[in-house]
Amino acid sequence: RLSLVGSEMCKRQALKQLQKLEALRLYRNNLRYHKFDDDEVYGYLLKIEELDIAYINQCRWGDEFLQQVLKSGRNLAKCGLTDMYRSFELTVRRNVGRDVARLLKLEVNNIYELKHPGERRFILHIGGTNSGKTFTAIERHKCARKGVYAGPLRLLALEVYDKMSDAGVACNMITGQEQYYTENSRCTAATVEMVDPYESYDVAVIDEVQMINDLYRGHLWLNLILNLQADEIHLCMAPEVEKIICSILDNNNEKYEIVRHERGTELIFEEEPYNINTDITRGDALILFSKREVLDVAARLEREGIKVSTIYGSLPPQNRKRQFDMFLSGETEVVVATDAIGLGVNLPIRRIVFMNTLKFDGMRRRQLTEYEIRQIAGRAGRRGIYDCGYVTALNKGNITWLKEQYGLSNQVEYVRIGFPKELLDINGPLDIILEEWDRIQPNTRSVRKIDIKEYVQRYRMLYPYRNKIVDFDNNRTLFELISCDIDVNNEECARLWRYYCLTYTADKSLKFPELEKVWAATLLEKAEIYYKQLDLYSQFSRRIGKTLDERRLEKAKSDTEKLINEELARNKESYLRRCLSCNNILPVSYRGKYCIICERGRAGQKR
Repeated sequence: RLSLVGSEMCKRQALKQLQKLEALRLYRNNLRYHKFDDDEVYGYLLKIEELDIAYINQCRWGDEFLQQVLKSGRNLAKCGLTDMYRSFELTVRRNVGRDVARLLKLEVNNIYELKHPGERRFILHIGGTNSGKTFTAIERHKCARKGVYAGPLRLLALEVYDKMSDAGVACNMITGQEQYYTENSRCTAATVEMVDPYESYDVAVIDEVQMINDLYRGHLWLNLILNLQADEIHLCMAPEVEKIICSILDNNNEKYEIVRHERGTELIFEEEPYNINTDITRGDALILFSKREVLDVAARLEREGIKVSTIYGSLPPQNRKRQFDMFLSGETEVVVATDAIGLGVNLPIRRIVFMNTLKFDGMRRRQLTEYEIRQIAGRAGRRGIYDCGYVTALNKGNITWLKEQYGLSNQVEYVRIGFPKELLDINGPLDIILEEWDRIQPNTRSVRKIDIKEYVQRYRMLYPYRNKIVDFDNNRTLFELISCDIDVNNEECARLWRYYCLTYTADKSLKFPELEKVWAATLLEKAEIYYKQLDLYSQFSRRIGKTLDERRLEKAKSDTEKLINEELARNKESYLRRCLSCNNILPVSYRGKYCIICERGRAGQKR
């Protein structure tokens, strides 16, 4: 029987209640007929207890469950822990789910029942890309006694910051990663996350309001619209959100006026497909949907002597700005970019070329949405430089489809609400709270929740280290750690984040990242990862109130930006996609790893 217990312990499975009772009955019989002493019986009971503890330790919420088991006072030698744990889990989920549903209802009601204290006036600037709506709002922002600009990207905040500075308006810039303060400033350019809605302003500009239904950040725009304390609020938006925004304002008895903006240049969809070998022209912007594809196409063009600006999501803001400036000044002839070019960036683009119409969104490869197409295609034909803009693709079918999608005008039917921090005060493990919030749906079609699955992923990344992390059981502290903006899919960034979570109470400042300790396949990738680590260091330090080495951080960022610029300026031959067998360059739109000839040869060998 003891050997059975030993084998069960190896598998870390708790004995069922009937198994325990039967084992005790056998031992009592043995005690009666074989005169076993009490120590042997006691030793066996300890074995059962060890097995139960091993089971509890591997449970998802083992610590919380153990506390309940100890409080219950039940005899572990006579009860089945598996059933107890199942009951515990169901009870916790039921209690948490009830509280989550109550708070979710309150969040939904707040959208249409909130009565903002004080008078506010909204100006809705409605128009497509390249229509000048943001320009008009920023001109008003320059005249503010105390104004704020809220945009989706650090790059846009930087662009507004530069414009205000050039106009002689003292301005601050605040993002999650950097904060620049100017003496006697009366305006602030910030990302939406960093705007305090309860600080008073006389003029506020909220840009790219159509992102109010964004899967991950839409609630930030909704929060500012509902709560921002400003006398005059300019909302810059695409036409597809007009109905939902007006509905929110009407239901809250807000005053607003609509200013419609039209494109200053005609947009023409070309009839003939684009050929990268013969049709490349100054002012073209070639759009792809991954960094690897961008660098591959840039390398092909540079082989032909064409000067290229490369733009993609993981490129730091200052490096993107450098690439933009090179194109603006004519130093480069063509832009090769991901859809990162689609938000608010004004470049002298004559023609947008969709090299692909599929993108990977983190879960699957899918067709572009009509909104994404309008945002990207609308960048063609900058007002004041070109009389019209052009859009094309690599085949006629894609051109026809893009033209059809661009012409659609479906209205956005819902807004996104965020995870309310009041949920963190619920009595229960944080991951159950997050999962229940994710599971329970609003009872209205006009409201949806943001996706918080990344929070759950980060929680599970930390859970194995729970006994080493200070205040892991404090849901508010833990939420601050897991809601930190990091690239969890990059192991180098995830490693540093885990280290900070384990050591954040050890000293008054966090350990400064080191470039030499970053592993990557290329120097460019290494520098980009290191820049992300520098951002993480800055963001994490500010989030938990650690001393920040500003001078060292500024120098490290500057040196890294310089290194990235140097790498982008170098020969990009190594980024060309080549056949894994014969090493010949693969066609631009080719999806396989082997060229057609080598693929046929491999198929013949298999036969």
